[in-house]
Amino acid sequence: MVVGALFSIGVATASGVVAYALSAREPQFAEVLTVQPIKEVIKTPRNVCKDVAVTYPHLVKDQDRIAEAAVNTEVGGVERSASRKNQERPPLKDFFTVTETRCSTIIDISEKVVAYEIKYLINGTVKQMRMNRDPGNQIPVMGNQLVLAGDSITVQ
Repeated sequence: MVVGALFSIGVATASGVVAYALSAREPQFAEVLTVQPIKEVIKTPRNVCKDVAVTYPHLVKDQDRIAEAAVNTEVGGVERSASRKNQERPPLKDFFTVTETRCSTIIDISEKVVAYEIKYLINGTVKQMRMNRDPGNQIPVMGNQLVLAGDSITVQ
């Protein structure tokens, strides 16, 4: 019986040593090779208004000029009357200025990081996944599996 007990202890000890040796060879971390942020473009429209000075000409209300144009048209000498008109009277330079509000829509463009494309090395194999955060230089490993507590991932 003592021999059986000693044999059992020896087998248990050997099993423990083998298990320890195997676990010592498993990686503790996966090495992160690249981290690429995945961005979403956000377009936000907004109105921009400003007051501007606008100058308009006054409307001609000179009855003599209106009558002169009518007579010259009837006579058929529109070209002659136009040249005579320019010689006799200088053009009106009556203008008025008002302030008007002019608005336009401007699109503000910004970017938001929505995920990260990660390439990592584990057990000599390069793998890829998408995470909701930048993992840094290493990702913890347990039993050849990544330890990603609370992270949303998509393994590719």
